[in-house]
Amino acid sequence: MSIQNIQERIFQYDVWITDLFGHLRIFTMKELKDEHFAEGIGFDGSSIPIYGQINDSDFVALPDPSTIRVYPWKINDKRAAFVLANIYEGYSFKRSPLDPRYIAERLQNELSKHGLTALVSPEMEFFLFSGNNNPYNSALPVEREEGIIAPKQGYFQHPPIDKLYEYRVELFDALEKVGLSPRKNHHEVGAGQVEVNIKHDEPLKTSDNVQIFKFIAKKTAEKMNLYATFMPKPIPDDNGSGMHIHMSLWRNGENIFYDPNDDYAELSQEARYFIGGILYHAEALAAIVAPTVNSYKRLTPGFEAPT
Repeated sequence: MSIQNIQERIFQYDVWITDLFGHLRIFTMKELKDEHFAEGIGFDGSSIPIYGQINDSDFVALPDPSTIRVYPWKINDKRAAFVLANIYEGYSFKRSPLDPRYIAERLQNELSKHGLTALVSPEMEFFLFSGNNNPYNSALPVEREEGIIAPKQGYFQHPPIDKLYEYRVELFDALEKVGLSPRKNHHEVGAGQVEVNIKHDEPLKTSDNVQIFKFIAKKTAEKMNLYATFMPKPIPDDNGSGMHIHMSLWRNGENIFYDPNDDYAELSQEARYFIGGILYHAEALAAIVAPTVNSYKRLTPGFEAPT
């Protein structure tokens, strides 16, 4: 969406950056000018964990104009927009290696050198609690509070048993308005658990979409007096939430993971090596894909997560 097309009807702009832990950070500008897209906007990196020290705190957020979106709802009866930004070191104006968007860009560039493109598509799973509760005080999802859905019995439930149907309608509408192209949603296995699939894209765009999705999902929940959490295991005796990622590598428009002559699963040798690489690096990857203690509470016999 072009900045010129929305400038006149927007009251303010939220600039989004992501820290190394994946947390969204936001600051607000009354307007975005050409100089902001050319020179960036300075901020104090020392107040964000790992970004910088007190004596080396100057960082610059450079908005990416291709990511500008208008929020799908009004804020205090006013229209606002948001834009994702790249992070640069203040004095050198070099890309910060701590910027997750830069990490994704480097991956895409490295693949491009070999004539490859990666496509990734996430399955977004999360729980919804009643608005006055949250998983940190041992609350239960609304469907458990009302005794409607027992543990592990929620998969593909229908209204009125499925109390989250209206929420998913509102979420789909909001996601469409910000261009995320949701493809499918349903009630997941756990009581109060939702899954939404969004369209595949390259790693950087998909990473941006995940951040946008989580924000929209939480704000949509708040507007319906619900609380959305992406904690892996908020309920001890029910299924947990993961973020399964569908991955494929492409060359000249062809999926190189596909081999029609393979007897086992039509998997190419490249696909087998790709799987082997993930297994080989699984211990290191765990620090990134399962970074919290709560992640490992999913590893309980009798549930879908492998132990």
